[in-house]
Formats: sequence, C-alpha cells, structure tokens
Amino acid sequence: MQTPPHQSSSPDPSRRRQEAQARINRLRDRASRGIWLVAAFLAVSIAASRGFDLLPSFSEGARRWLGPAPPVRMIQLALVGYAFSASVLILSRMAKGDPPGRNYLHLFYLAAFFGFFHFAESLRENFWAVLVAGVTILGLAAYQGWAYCAEQLRLEEELLASYQRPDSADES
Repeated sequence: MQTPPHQSSSPDPSRRRQEAQARINRLRDRASRGIWLVAAFLAVSIAASRGFDLLPSFSEGARRWLGPAPPVRMIQLALVGYAFSASVLILSRMAKGDPPGRNYLHLFYLAAFFGFFHFAESLRENFWAVLVAGVTILGLAAYQGWAYCAEQLRLEEELLASYQRPDSADES
C-alpha cells in the first residue's frame, strides 16, 4: 500500500518546496536507521562472544536473589518462537507496504536472549543461534525500512518536481 506524500496546504510554492525537501531529508536519514541497529547488535554480539567480560559478574547474593536460570531448552524455544514471529511480522509489514515498526526493540529482545543464555551458563553453545536469529530479524527490518523509505522518497521527489514546474503555481 502506498501512502500518498504529504501535500502542503501552503499557497506559497517556495514554502511547499521547502517542506517537501525537509520530508525528503528526514526520509533519507530514516532509511539508514536499520543498518545502525545491525551494527549495534553486532557490538552486543561481540561482547557476548567474549562472555560479557567487560561487565561485572553477578555476585552470589545477586544470583540467589534472581533465582535459578530458566531451563536452556525453554530459552531456546522462546528464541525460536520470537525469531519466527518477528520475521512474520516484518514480512507482513513489508508485503502491505506499511511503515517500519519499532525495530530498536528487537535489539533489546536479542540482547536479553544473550543475557538469559549467559545467566544459564550456556551462551557458548547457543551464541550462534542468537547471532543468526538477530542478523536475520534485524536484516529483514533494515531492508523493510529501507524499501519503505525508498518508495516514500520516490513519491516525495515526484511531488517536489511537480512543485518546481511552472504550472504548479496554479495548483492547490
């Protein structure tokens, strides 16, 4: 579904061009957000691959307060369910042409999976599963955001071009 570009209600052609150019600049900035999330996830993955050695360890008191870690099989099943549902959600948004969702939340959920596996002392065995799930989910989300912004940019640039034609001064 294509959303029409924002039509300016301003009668001033110069003002309409400025507003369209501002929307184009925002869309260009927004188109690259997904790649920054992938980069942030890779940074978290590097920390996880090192066993989060940059962070302090849980004290025995903190571990007792938190209780035992969930069973590893339960964390694995939750990861599979999350990866599947997140991928379906992103793909359905992509198919409908909807704007991207709050993709930064995926970064937090994936970091939480690294944390759960670390707490369960099974991060080494499950690191690649979280990494592959994260790159897949965030890669799909980045592509969906880029594709949506590219289409919106095309529409906005067409609108801007129509504002720059001599006969557009008579249109409202």
